[in-house]
Amino acid sequence: MKIIIALLVFMTSYSTLFSQDEEKQKSNLVYLQAGGPSIIGSINYERILFTKEKTTIGLRFGIGTTRFKDFTQNFNPDLTIPLGVIFGYTFKRLEKSAFAAKIELGNTFASVVVLSEKFSPARQNSQSGFTSIGAVWLHKKGYYIGLAYTPMLVRYKTFRHWGSLSLGCAF
Repeated sequence: MKIIIALLVFMTSYSTLFSQDEEKQKSNLVYLQAGGPSIIGSINYERILFTKEKTTIGLRFGIGTTRFKDFTQNFNPDLTIPLGVIFGYTFKRLEKSAFAAKIELGNTFASVVVLSEKFSPARQNSQSGFTSIGAVWLHKKGYYIGLAYTPMLVRYKTFRHWGSLSLGCAF
């Protein structure tokens, strides 16, 4: 739990793609992600920890779900919490936008509802590792679009190919 709290404090972003000095730097990014380490979708927050020239390093925290009701039709959502370290490199700056490559390494905590031995809902917790390799586009006004290949090691046993599409804003 201490690790999750520490990661929440130091979240990352690519919003420094346009900044020439620290006063103009946007260091926060909030986005919706379809696919990715939360399987179906998630809302995420990133914060920059370190910037040097075209390189950024930061952290990401998200929360997602795969369904809201369990098999008894009661509200009992399956939850996913992806945490990651992100390395970004800006390779093209235009007048009003920028393009960057990003690599992310992380872990997804999952808590899903399963059928217990007594035929009632029970929670099963697990972890999966992931990496993400992709490209992002950021407009000077803060619009953000990302596309990535996200291979996952489900429960650190089974390898799965996955992808993601992200839409959000930097501030």
